[in-house]
Amino acid sequence: MEYDPGRRRFLKTAGMGVFGVAIFGVAIVSCSDEGTSEASTSSTQPSSTTTTSAAATTTTATVVSTTAPPITDVVTSKRVDLGFVSAYIVDRGDGLVVVDTGVGGSAAAIQAVIEEYGRSWADVGYVIATHDHPDHVGSLNAVLALATDADVFAGSLDAAGIGSDRPITQLSDGDVVNGVEVIATPGHTKGHISLLDPDVGLFSGDAINGADGGVIGPNPRFTSDLAAADASVVKLATYTYEQIFFGHGEPVLTGGSAAVKKLADSL
Repeated sequence: MEYDPGRRRFLKTAGMGVFGVAIFGVAIVSCSDEGTSEASTSSTQPSSTTTTSAAATTTTATVVSTTAPPITDVVTSKRVDLGFVSAYIVDRGDGLVVVDTGVGGSAAAIQAVIEEYGRSWADVGYVIATHDHPDHVGSLNAVLALATDADVFAGSLDAAGIGSDRPITQLSDGDVVNGVEVIATPGHTKGHISLLDPDVGLFSGDAINGADGGVIGPNPRFTSDLAAADASVVKLATYTYEQIFFGHGEPVLTGGSAAVKKLADSL
């Protein structure tokens, strides 16, 4: 994809220097941890829905660019397999990115994968939630208690539904967090986002799922707007990537965008 100078870019600062450009709104969110529990495409979990409300206060900060962050030549990711749901760790050299945190009690499993990199919680710079369902943010505050220097990100329409102990930076379509592009994929939830790492692949959250080595749509039982979800599948089919890492289901390691296009053509 071509570089768009209008994109917001979020990069960590180091000491007195600044790594990159960020012009963003920070939402301070306080709400219940309860929400809609979710099953994978291959496992059945009881669902429960609790209506929550939250007030968000938005402030604006501006960071001026100086130099680009040091990125390693090889960018890698690791899956945190939590059973019916997965979280992911991406190593881009200057700070680990945690994509989703799984159900409650998942922090130890996430730590074990971080340690496979020879890293620690101090190396986690970014925690990104693809959406506000508790099987994806259930361990968010436990992770933040350990990753004390991490910034937290989520889609702008889902941020208020996430009970975070730390301010959440609200993301929009086209934003870039440490080299990872944000793709707005509403439907499963109003503020659902997917993430495209140009060096690794697509982190789809629950916009699409893996099944039998292929790709299927989100679970209708837990999807708030099926028409919007279908439109998001069509949107994901316009990007190019080999690998797909799902919230539910085994990753697709080759031919990812072709598989999504096939699904989109069937809708």
